[in-house]
Amino acid sequence: MFSPNYDWDDLKYFLACARSGSLSKAGRILRVDQTTVSRRLTAFETAVGAQLFDRTAPRTTLTQAGQSLLDTAERIEQGALEIGRLASGADQRVEGVVRLAVSETLSVVFFARLMARLHEAHPDIELQLVTGTAPTNLIKREADLALRAGVLPKQQSLVVRKIGRTFHHLFASQAYAAAHPRSRRANWLAGHDVIGFCDDLAQIPPAKWLDQHGKGARVVVRTNSLLSAAEAAAAGWGIAALPGFVGQHYALVQLDREQIGYSDHWLIVHPDLQHTARIRAVIEHLMAAMHEGGIGTGRT
Repeated sequence: MFSPNYDWDDLKYFLACARSGSLSKAGRILRVDQTTVSRRLTAFETAVGAQLFDRTAPRTTLTQAGQSLLDTAERIEQGALEIGRLASGADQRVEGVVRLAVSETLSVVFFARLMARLHEAHPDIELQLVTGTAPTNLIKREADLALRAGVLPKQQSLVVRKIGRTFHHLFASQAYAAAHPRSRRANWLAGHDVIGFCDDLAQIPPAKWLDQHGKGARVVVRTNSLLSAAEAAAAGWGIAALPGFVGQHYALVQLDREQIGYSDHWLIVHPDLQHTARIRAVIEHLMAAMHEGGIGTGRT
């Protein structure tokens, strides 16, 4: 009696034996031994409730029941191949949704402007920017890609690639720099107004540098946003320690002669998605945007 609880993989053994006419040849096709082929065919025959092959003849031939099953098995095989082709085709079409987890700073300064070229080149891609500094779980597909700055992410089972480095500098508005020229003293920040960081940003390299080298400076405001710090500096509140690309974006004056620290940028992608066409297209445009902004080359 037919049982639906057979292993779909047994169809491969049935078809290989039916086409080759030999257990040993079927084994070579499937790269298994003859005993395995015989065992899987026996299990399949038990599941369908019929003898499918006459194994007593020199050539393994189909019985009447096996012959009647052959057409159905081949249609199932073609359906499985079609599913594979459709899935592969979907991966190769440059269309669909791509969720990119990125900091608000990079989103505002770079991607809203530079990634517009992605839409021009691939209008059928819907880019979803997931902004913020909170961890995004790519294993659970909360995003397809993530761009993070800082230490090397400890992400098991994910593809992590270093794609750039940002150097940090001290910036102020032109008006503040003109009214408060930098002295030649080693501790030249003493007496200056500075913009500090709090919460999550208290541990980033610019914040730590200010804590170590800003003795005697007046902290006039603290923020947990690099964009807010840049806006405050542009408004004349005082000196801010910022990534170079942020200071340049806000047309601030660079006060230090040397960089005061750096942050590496890491691109993280789920291994199952890294070769799909829409993901590759976003990565290519992301890398181009990073390099155009000087991050990919480490110039700023």
